[in-house]
Amino acid sequence: MNKKFLYLLAIAGIALLLSSCNKTSSITGTITDETASAPGAVIVFTDLLTEKADTVQIVDGKFEYSCNANDEGCFSVALVTDFNMRNNNNALFIPEAGKITINLNEPATVEGGKLNKALTEFVDGITQIRDEAIGKFEEARLLPQEEATVKMQEVQDNYSKAVREFSDKTIDANPNGFLGFYALSNFIYDLSYEDLKAYVEKMGAFTKNHPLVIGQIAAGEAMESTAEGKMFVDFEGKTPAGEAVKLSDYVGQGKYVLVDFWASWCGPCKREVENTLLGVYDKFTPKGLVILGVAVWERNGDNSASVAAMEELGMKWDQIFMGDDKTPTDLYGISGIPHIILFGPDGTIVKRNLRGEELVKLVDEVLK
Repeated sequence: MNKKFLYLLAIAGIALLLSSCNKTSSITGTITDETASAPGAVIVFTDLLTEKADTVQIVDGKFEYSCNANDEGCFSVALVTDFNMRNNNNALFIPEAGKITINLNEPATVEGGKLNKALTEFVDGITQIRDEAIGKFEEARLLPQEEATVKMQEVQDNYSKAVREFSDKTIDANPNGFLGFYALSNFIYDLSYEDLKAYVEKMGAFTKNHPLVIGQIAAGEAMESTAEGKMFVDFEGKTPAGEAVKLSDYVGQGKYVLVDFWASWCGPCKREVENTLLGVYDKFTPKGLVILGVAVWERNGDNSASVAAMEELGMKWDQIFMGDDKTPTDLYGISGIPHIILFGPDGTIVKRNLRGEELVKLVDEVLK
């Protein structure tokens, strides 16, 4: 056997190896309803791993796309018009090797590959659980008020339990790719920091590197470092007059300080001010309590909205304006507002996430 023949065999083997590694996902799609004829209508494919987007044209109600196969990834496919608005003509698909067929007519369907089948089954299962819960919730609302409150909480608890149990089965079967992450995302906000870490530890790169998971892990770490009993963490913002001010100008100065993280656009924040904080101010500041507002998450960093809300609500206490700077909420792991924290005279965190009667009772106790 001569060297030339051996060389050709080697080249052929390399080519075969490369062709087996670089498998392709070939997508053919259909969209024939009236939305496909809207001005500028195109189909946009977005890789949810890289966020890279590709646009393809619709020709006679059909479209085609191809990409490298990746069982751990996922694409969204959606109709987009000149108004840059996505509508109900959208779907998710995992780019498995081979042919995938997508029908974007409502309801959208995806066929091709065992993972896409599992994804469809998962979405259908979650939808069924949700629809059943909505039905039971509506039934509970017809009961007498006190009974309805108890029943609706029971429905919520059962819904959360069913979602988690159903999602856990999908995570166990598909821990490494998008499907496992998608299942986790259905209850990620219900998890404690320790539980979330346990889930992420057993899952793959898609989950570990996703911004949602990274953000929740960071929030958990922040919550842990600012838990009850820990010392406060300082930050700086502006007074309503535009002067520099720090949390430490109030906290750790020898008095109990109640700090309310709020925003001008936040309905629950306003209700907490009206229903609780105004009364707490009148009753307890004469006894030495300090109340401080921290206005956060203002759209476009516009503090004028915070000023207007202060005047509207009759807030009498000092404020730290943060605009769109998320430093305070990142430091304290705050993912929802209002979030009210009571700090002790030395700056120790006494209690987090106080609301309503619990807040009033605790302040009354510590000031006796």
